[in-house]
Amino acid sequence: MTIFTLRQILQTHPTIDLGDVVLTDFIRDPSSTLSPSQVIIETIEGSDPGLVIHTATPLSSSGAAQHFGFEFRATADSAIIEGASVTMSGGTSFSPTGAGGSIDLDIGQAGRDSDNIAINLFNDNAAGISDVLADSDTITGGPVNTFRFDYDLSLTPEFGVTATFTTSTLHFDLTAGPTPPTTLPDGFDGLQYIASNVDLIAAFGANRAAGEQHYLSFGHTEGRAVDTFSETQYLNNYGDLQVAFGTNNQLATQHFITNGLSESRNDDAAQINGLQYIASYGDLIQAFGANAAAGQQHYAAFGQGEGRALDTFDETQYLANYTDLQAAFGTNTAAATQHFIEHGLTEGRNDFIT
Repeated sequence: MTIFTLRQILQTHPTIDLGDVVLTDFIRDPSSTLSPSQVIIETIEGSDPGLVIHTATPLSSSGAAQHFGFEFRATADSAIIEGASVTMSGGTSFSPTGAGGSIDLDIGQAGRDSDNIAINLFNDNAAGISDVLADSDTITGGPVNTFRFDYDLSLTPEFGVTATFTTSTLHFDLTAGPTPPTTLPDGFDGLQYIASNVDLIAAFGANRAAGEQHYLSFGHTEGRAVDTFSETQYLNNYGDLQVAFGTNNQLATQHFITNGLSESRNDDAAQINGLQYIASYGDLIQAFGANAAAGQQHYAAFGQGEGRALDTFDETQYLANYTDLQAAFGTNTAAATQHFIEHGLTEGRNDFIT
């Protein structure tokens, strides 16, 4: 066991080796009211690694809350992190015994949305009630190689009460990690891998070798997508890229990484409304009917090169022109478009302003 104050950790930035888990990058919560020299952190090394966290002296308060918090990164070495568990214990915590107050302890994975990766312990010790402030909870949500933990504790005694923060013990739950691959999967492309993971675009840019190394070191065990970026659809979506790159998928992928993402471009086929496109052209209505996918494919393969507009059909005006359609569809413009394709054109209906 090694004993630190939070101040020592923040000043010297040590790497704390617990065996299967390494702790780094400690950051103090700037809203803390307690000096980091008063926060004691004891390490638990070995097969059940963790931290014991408590304060050096009792916290005295005249009713104002005492609070401290910090973040740190926990990286698994020979294992992966499945989650963590925390226990608050320590018996009587308010003086005089039975005085009122509360302890609120939150531990979660920093930088994540609210999901199942969080511990929230709250003990409300009402006046006149015996001081029993023991509790426990569990973080779930892994397995991953790294959690960035956010530890946040507030203690609020009633007026004139002296309170002692109960000890919390944080254990990291580990499981044996999969053996990292020594070779890349067949057909693996470092640029495709980067394009499929937006955080890697920011980290590496169009560095194929960096993408390959990241997958071997981290991506494989993190379960990262290898190739979810459709470079073919990306080209189909933008005529200027087709002119620049032809059918060169590698250049399309590189463009998305270096420029496309920041320009809000994407590989989403849904941005082409196939029915609106078909409704804009009588020949396509005859050829495809209300087949949205066929409309998308036609535009990508032929329509864009032919200079066809994506949408010249005014479905709102089409509805306004016919009271029977308003009665049938209300303001459902998608239904109006489909009606024009399937019936309206042959019935001599139109979207002209009357």
